[in-house]
Amino acid sequence: MSFLSLWAFWFLVLVPLAVGLYLLRLKRKRHDVSSLIFWQEVLRDEQSTKLFQKLRRILSLLLQILFIVLIVLALARPVLKHLMGDPTSRILVIDTTASMQVKEGDKTRFEMARSAARRWIAQSSFKEETMILAAGREPKVVCPFSSDEKVLLEVLAALNPTDAAGSLLSALEDAKKILQGKTGVREIVVLSDQPVPGHFKEDLDKGMQLSEETFGTTRDNVGILRFASRPLLTSPDTYEILFQIKNFGSQPVQTEAEFYLNDSLVDVKPVKLAAGEMKTELYPALPAKGGRLRIVLKRSDALMVDNEAFTILPELKRQKVLLVTKSNLFLQRVLQANALVDLTVRLPSEFSAGMAKEFTVVVVDASAADLKAPVGEMANSIWLGTVPGVAPAGDLDRPVVSDVEDQNPLVRLAAMRNITLARARKYLPSDLSKAYPGWTFDDPVRSFEFPLIVSARKGDKRWVAWAFDILDTDLPLRVAFPLMISNTLQWLIPELDEIARNVDAGDIVPLAEGEQAAGGRTRFFVPEKTGFHEISTPKGSRWVAVNLFDAGESEAKGVSKEGREPSGRFFGGLVRPIWFYLVLMGATLLLLEWWLWNRRIVA
Repeated sequence: MSFLSLWAFWFLVLVPLAVGLYLLRLKRKRHDVSSLIFWQEVLRDEQSTKLFQKLRRILSLLLQILFIVLIVLALARPVLKHLMGDPTSRILVIDTTASMQVKEGDKTRFEMARSAARRWIAQSSFKEETMILAAGREPKVVCPFSSDEKVLLEVLAALNPTDAAGSLLSALEDAKKILQGKTGVREIVVLSDQPVPGHFKEDLDKGMQLSEETFGTTRDNVGILRFASRPLLTSPDTYEILFQIKNFGSQPVQTEAEFYLNDSLVDVKPVKLAAGEMKTELYPALPAKGGRLRIVLKRSDALMVDNEAFTILPELKRQKVLLVTKSNLFLQRVLQANALVDLTVRLPSEFSAGMAKEFTVVVVDASAADLKAPVGEMANSIWLGTVPGVAPAGDLDRPVVSDVEDQNPLVRLAAMRNITLARARKYLPSDLSKAYPGWTFDDPVRSFEFPLIVSARKGDKRWVAWAFDILDTDLPLRVAFPLMISNTLQWLIPELDEIARNVDAGDIVPLAEGEQAAGGRTRFFVPEKTGFHEISTPKGSRWVAVNLFDAGESEAKGVSKEGREPSGRFFGGLVRPIWFYLVLMGATLLLLEWWLWNRRIVA
């Protein structure tokens, strides 16, 4: 046995103090009486019980001393090594995604999960270590392994659900990896409104236990799945608002959508949805003066966080764009038709890298594909027919568009799957990474394993490359062509980039040098609540709109399965630290001593 708090033994000085108080004699007062006749019988009875009275007073003293010793030992926190089998390492995986805010009667699913977690903690023995792992957008350890019930309960009380979507599986995988380094009994306890995937149960390590408690029933809900803005190509003084909503319930819904610009109501739209219906609407009705735009559904349902959505309307200004081409009237006319573009056209022979710094965006046509210009030193750029600084691995003859990422901002609302291409250059993704170390690449349009459109980003620098010449396609004759050019310009211009202004809850928002988010955070911050978040910059402030756009969370599904506890939990709950039993024994002795005192015979 060992003691965790040796300082507690100083309280043993109370033992001689108790003995000293016992030895003090009661000082009796002298009184004159007229006769002793009435006291003789009492004195005889006292003599016959004198020995018993002395023994009882000694027993009372011993009980007091024993009580002091037990309390001191309890304060010293004794620990027995190798007590009752192997130690237990348990991880409580608590779902903190947005769907845990769904109301189930008078409680949310998260409140039900937190109550279950309290029960698991309260029933743990002192030899059981518990970790709390929050399963949100990204798994997060909110409390490392601890057997201190107070610490665990305090962390649990401070834990709240987020407005973010997330994957339960990634948290389970992290929990499994953590327990692989532990010995003894290893257990994962899942508290969620989602079932544990079957393949995870099958791949669980031998000897590792899995317990599951699920909460919630399927509820009717209406959620906003998309909310975005862009200036109209034909009228830059007007924004086009994209609004997507779905009724996940089994009953038709009729409500209203209110639009607020900088907290002022600017429009109201009626919304009617059949059961299971999804609608996508475009509203070209808001002036382009910029500001914070918010939409609110005027109804109460299972999940309220997806009844609001947010977006930032930037203040639109004409941007200086340089087109380097020998002759491409299709491209030139599309750029000239964009009212936000102040276009300058130059021949390849007239171009220099120093010239590019005077423009917001540089567009290099395929006729100037051999242009030598350092991408990292010039303005953000578009390259048609080539990828700058990368040698092609050959040509693709009549390539087929096999994959299109419809949600990518470069191809949003543009029909790309049926375009006809006569030829394209073949670029290998590995060659891109070698040529541009540290850059982040995306290929929203592909012909199987070969990218047809590539976007690259490193810090504030961006460029986009098309692996084909637009004159070798029928793209200039399609509506998708001006849409793609407009989308690409918006992505390349920071103040117009929707991705920089609108993020999903739980995503990492990078901060430039000198920028600061709420709480003094620099470099990056992770907003877990929807709404508008202000970022301080050297030039003032900018805003980021944070939303929950996730059909899985808005569907508000439940498992409808009773939570269960593994066998032996009740008896496990009876195993307490030694100090607990010492305090219990001390309290029993205190009651016994009190009973002896009140049963005393007073002469």
